[in-house]
Amino acid sequence: MRIVIAVLLSCISLALSANNVKVTIVTVDSLTGENLDNHRVDVSYYFSDKAFYLSVKDSNISTFTLDFEEKQSCGIYVSRHHYIGSEFELTLAPDCTDTTIIVKLLYSFHPRQLPRFLFNKYQSEPDTTNLKEELECLDYLVNRTLKENQLIMQLIGYFSPDENDTNNVLAMKRLHYIRDLAISMGADSNDLKIKLLEYKPYQISYEEEMTDFLKFRDILDEAYLNKLPPHIRTEAEKYNRRIEFMVLSVK
Repeated sequence: MRIVIAVLLSCISLALSANNVKVTIVTVDSLTGENLDNHRVDVSYYFSDKAFYLSVKDSNISTFTLDFEEKQSCGIYVSRHHYIGSEFELTLAPDCTDTTIIVKLLYSFHPRQLPRFLFNKYQSEPDTTNLKEELECLDYLVNRTLKENQLIMQLIGYFSPDENDTNNVLAMKRLHYIRDLAISMGADSNDLKIKLLEYKPYQISYEEEMTDFLKFRDILDEAYLNKLPPHIRTEAEKYNRRIEFMVLSVK
């Protein structure tokens, strides 16, 4: 049996050999080495419409069999709820042996422990109503989490169509403002990447976000926002102009 390791968000090709090969996925925390139960594995065969997924509860080990008629590749994505997954390519050839893949993911803290900044319409600086709490969260991230664990972070911003920011100028200003803010607080500029994503309506996910109008799992798309009273809509729209921090890897 071969044992290979896939690290957080890695995109690697694992060359093996066999027709029927048993694959075992083991998930562990990349910082602490602790077992991580309750994961999901998505498998898709390249050059084929075959695909499947499986999930396990109360265990960090899942096992499945891949069947190839000839040398082929498949994509494997391992994830847990609310956290970043690990994606990699597995290439199988004739005479392959069973293999165990140790997937190292970063689960030492929940994503909501990372700072998130919201913006009013047309603002290039964050909404002041949530700034104190998020600045404290950012300070903790910069002066403790980043330095102790040597993390590479990514700041993710979302383009908001209601501002007609066709060249993404405003969205990029927001990203650079928060990145510069983190650097001014002591973060290493080499450890902070930025990425702008297309419009993605936010889904209410945490208790602190819920109100009489905003319920758990509500998706803040245009149809939903149109049903809200004007003052509630103004607050809800801020989530669609958010900037979030995401862990990319461990140095």
